Amino acid sequence: MWRVDRDTAPFELLRHKLIPELVDRRGKTGGRTPVRVWRRACSTGQEAYSTAIVFKELLVDLGRHDIRILGTDISNRVVTQASYGEYNRLELERGLEPGKLGRHFAVSGERWKVRDEIRPLAIFRTMNLLEPYTMPNSFDIIFCRNVAIYFNEADKIRMYRNMLKYLAKDGCLIFGSTESITSLCPELEPKSHLRSVFYQFKAPA
Repeated sequence: MWRVDRDTAPFELLRHKLIPELVDRRGKTGGRTPVRVWRRACSTGQEAYSTAIVFKELLVDLGRHDIRILGTDISNRVVTQASYGEYNRLELERGLEPGKLGRHFAVSGERWKVRDEIRPLAIFRTMNLLEPYTMPNSFDIIFCRNVAIYFNEADKIRMYRNMLKYLAKDGCLIFGSTESITSLCPELEPKSHLRSVFYQFKAPA
C-alpha cells in the first residue's frame, strides 16, 4: 500500500480485520453504513488516501457505505497539498504497489491526481493536537502513529485525553510499532492481530 514508511502492518490490520468487522457491525443497523476514520499528523495525505483505497478495494459498492476519513496536521502547507490530492511520480513511487497507479490515480499534467471515486472519501483540516478542539462525531478508527514521540510526558497525556473523547466505544486506536500507551491510558487494553497491535476500551468490569 502507498505509505510514507516501510511498515505495512497497519494496512494489513485494516484490510484483514478492522474494516471487515467494523462494516459488519455497523451494517446491522440498516441504511448506509457509517464509518469514521481519523488520521492524525496526516502530512501530505498519502496514508489518508491509502486508507480510502483499502475501503475502495474491499467494498464492492461504496454507495452503500457512508465513509469519511479525516486527515489533520499542524502544517497549513501540507494540509493544502493533501487537499489537492495531486502528487508527482517520485512521491507516488514511495511505497505504492505496482498496478495501483493507473487504477487509483489519473494523469494531471505532469502530476497524478487521486481519482474522483476516492478523493471525496478524505477531507483535511489544520489542527494543533495540544490545543482545545471539538469534533462533530466520534471515530471508529484513529491513527496516531509516531506523533507522541515528539512530546513530553505531560503533553502526551493531554493529547491522549483529548483524543479519547472522540473514540467510539467499540473503536480502535493504532499507534507506531514502538509506542505503548498502557501506562498513560489505563482504560485501554492492547490487542494483537497478525503483526499489529491496536488498542480498545476495556470491557466494563
